Amino acid sequence: MFGDIALAVPAAIVFLGVLIFIHELGHFMCAKLVGVKVERFSIGLGPSMYARKFGETEYILAAIPFGGYVKMLGEDTSLEDVGQEDVEPPSEADLERAFDRQPLWKRSSIIIMGPLFNIVLAFVIFSALFASSGQHSYSLPEITEVQEGSPAEAAGIKPGDMVLSVDGGDVDTWTDMSVALQLAGKRPIDLSIDRNGELIEITLEPVVMIVNTPLADNQEKLVIGVRTTNIITEEIGPLKALSLGFDETITQGTLVFKVIGSLVKQLIPAKSIGGPIAIFQMAGKSARQGAVEYLAMMAIISVNLGILNLLPIPVLDGGHLVFMGIEAVRRRPLSERSMINAQKVGIALLLTLMVFATYNDIVRWITGQ
Repeated sequence: MFGDIALAVPAAIVFLGVLIFIHELGHFMCAKLVGVKVERFSIGLGPSMYARKFGETEYILAAIPFGGYVKMLGEDTSLEDVGQEDVEPPSEADLERAFDRQPLWKRSSIIIMGPLFNIVLAFVIFSALFASSGQHSYSLPEITEVQEGSPAEAAGIKPGDMVLSVDGGDVDTWTDMSVALQLAGKRPIDLSIDRNGELIEITLEPVVMIVNTPLADNQEKLVIGVRTTNIITEEIGPLKALSLGFDETITQGTLVFKVIGSLVKQLIPAKSIGGPIAIFQMAGKSARQGAVEYLAMMAIISVNLGILNLLPIPVLDGGHLVFMGIEAVRRRPLSERSMINAQKVGIALLLTLMVFATYNDIVRWITGQ
């Protein structure tokens, strides 16, 4: 147990540190590119452990590794600055480079570049992993084995059947089918099957099975009792690796919205939401499995971080973009009071979600599920 923790902690710190650095680097580089003065670039929050000023920007490594920020001239001081010394008062010339004095296109570009850099990082990692392997393996949703006494057997599914869709959503690979089953929830689902050229519609209800996945142990998984043994392996070159990396990035990004939709529809339980402890566990387990698994998990979390940051919630990048959209329509910004109140609501929502996710983590840790 202590060995697992000893690996999980540094693995998670490096994991999160890279993702936060890339996110903030996106904001930082865009701000520099469009001429906005960046006063501070911090990896971590709270008191400074190391600080060095190069040019007009102070670079900081702070004590709390779970966060980071880019402080631009013209931005309001926030909790991010707690533990830091005040920067020098701006000159009149500097004020022209303040963030809040820039046109909308510059401000929105700076905001969106953080999430975009996370998504690009995922694309780079996925592409590099495909290129380094030189192969791409996958399975078609063709059933080769049906387990005795399973929902699939009871519904009349037979070896050789090819699954075309799950609840009306097309599936092209075995992975597509497995993901669709998990998102459908424990309820009757409709399968469209090709059996020797004949289209067959089947309704069945998955059952819950406790399994150990590559990322976590004792996880609930919905199964129908089928397997495939047909694995297709293709040799790939650099261009195909880039194409597959792009496809995987899109797939993982789309999956974020599908999961949110299933949570809203209560098709998957809210207890499945994970928090910081879950991230520690996933980072530790993937690190134990090797560099490929660790980097793949980093890419998946990076996509999630990028997409979730674009949600229209105040305090997130997506919330800032909403404010700017309203400003574009009204031709003037929202009042300071309105934005402060919206920020308070956003903080309350995120804190509530964090507490709930951490509670789920603790329950799973104690019960082993």
